[in-house]
Amino acid sequence: KYLWIYVGITFGLSWGMSVLYIIFYDTLAPFVGELNISNPFVMVSLNSPSIAGIIIYFIYGGFQGMESFLKCLIPNKKECIWFPILFGLSLLFYLCMHFGSKYFGILLPEVTMSSKERIIVLLKNIYEETGLLGGAFGWYGFLLPYMQKRTQSSILSGLITGFIFGLFVLPGYLFSSFETGTSYPLYVVQLIIFSIFIAFIFNKTRGNVLFFIFIFWLSASGSKLQFYNFVPSVQILEIVFFGILSILIFFWYKKVRGENLNTKELCCFPEFIER
Repeated sequence: KYLWIYVGITFGLSWGMSVLYIIFYDTLAPFVGELNISNPFVMVSLNSPSIAGIIIYFIYGGFQGMESFLKCLIPNKKECIWFPILFGLSLLFYLCMHFGSKYFGILLPEVTMSSKERIIVLLKNIYEETGLLGGAFGWYGFLLPYMQKRTQSSILSGLITGFIFGLFVLPGYLFSSFETGTSYPLYVVQLIIFSIFIAFIFNKTRGNVLFFIFIFWLSASGSKLQFYNFVPSVQILEIVFFGILSILIFFWYKKVRGENLNTKELCCFPEFIER
């Protein structure tokens, strides 16, 4: 029942609002304006995955259930090593996207910001980046661990989570007011590959979505920091980057640690919040 409640709330608020806007455009447009990222109507839709995730934990265990989930956001000393690792991977990501764009002749943005301005933009992107806080507690706080319990596979669960996440963002590509210059099919593939990568990190950190927030925030900020343009050709580079990274992490743990990241120590809903 939890899955259907989650899907109902998430898609009801996002797709439901989009359909209502299309059907009753003449009535709603004067009140809500054009559908863009800063529109309150849209902000509710974008945050619907996390809203649904928090509601699920309340249904599961009341305030105690919500508290147990939020406690998972507190990393222990052993897990904190992932912060410098993910930060280093983000720097590598910036370099690969920048010089990859150069190598393949992809237009690079003109750098007009100072280092100080870049830091400000980076910090602002914590709340400006769509899907970051709005999706963390839903896609990776609930759906990923739920699917891991159902499939007993982190790779398959990441694939399913990324695909459903991709369906969720479809309305953003249907409304021209969002002015996206990216490819929707490529974006869905990005979400799938990235979700598999996140599944590995999620399970190695006892189900802490804080690390998803951290790496998603940094990796999604690269174009705003003027390191590269987020266009379809760069989307392909990002797919290749996280695809190779996921493969390397998987085989490193398998060869060096003797661990199968696909099946070992999966953080499943609701058991992972009760540890």
